[in-house]
Amino acid sequence: MKSSNILFLNLAILFYCTGCQNSVNNNSTNSKTENQIKKCQVKLDSIKEIKIGSQIWSAKDFSSVVFCNGDTIKEAKTVEEWLAAGQKKEPAWCNVINDKANPTFGKLYNFYAITDQRGLSPEGWRIPSSNDWIQLSEFLGELQAGSILKSSNYSDNLIGKNKYAGLFNAYPTFFRNYEGEFVNFIKYSGWWTCTTGETFEDYKIGAYRVFIREGRDDIDNLISRMDNGFAVRLIKN
Repeated sequence: MKSSNILFLNLAILFYCTGCQNSVNNNSTNSKTENQIKKCQVKLDSIKEIKIGSQIWSAKDFSSVVFCNGDTIKEAKTVEEWLAAGQKKEPAWCNVINDKANPTFGKLYNFYAITDQRGLSPEGWRIPSSNDWIQLSEFLGELQAGSILKSSNYSDNLIGKNKYAGLFNAYPTFFRNYEGEFVNFIKYSGWWTCTTGETFEDYKIGAYRVFIREGRDDIDNLISRMDNGFAVRLIKN
């Protein structure tokens, strides 16, 4: 990632970062019962950790289908369901290409699931901000960070050449666009941040997502529509 891009992102984060410090809104009217707290704790116990520099990340893409208070997140399997969730600005998730049998991938979420006040991430964890990803990139080296995150499914991974390579184990996957189509033009892995910003489209506010891809060694960070669907990695508070 070039220095000019980092400067631009830091300015965007300063003005538009929302919900990054705590994935559960303390002002939420959704109170937690003892049983709901246990559900949240079950998700926490299932997360495998990896440490890269001073940061602790989840080792796999997130795959919860409930919010931290136990409420079910709506599955938007069909194109019509995905479109409707986006138009209503409602939280939604789906499996990658609707393949429930593949344990390799986490779920794809629209951004409304990321920012819902009931909280997507379990206690002690949060959705990373753009700044968190920039810190990761700078620690690993901006010109090679993306390749270090890649799994062996990428031909240009750095496994065996860097001590951190392979830990993040990013698999090539798809994202789901706002029209409900699963898209992957090239080997690609992409995740939401919790950082919002201005878009160049009719949508005045969008959200940043980061991605790596075959043939590029860096981590890229671009604005996206909130009704697109991307994977989620968690970072520890």
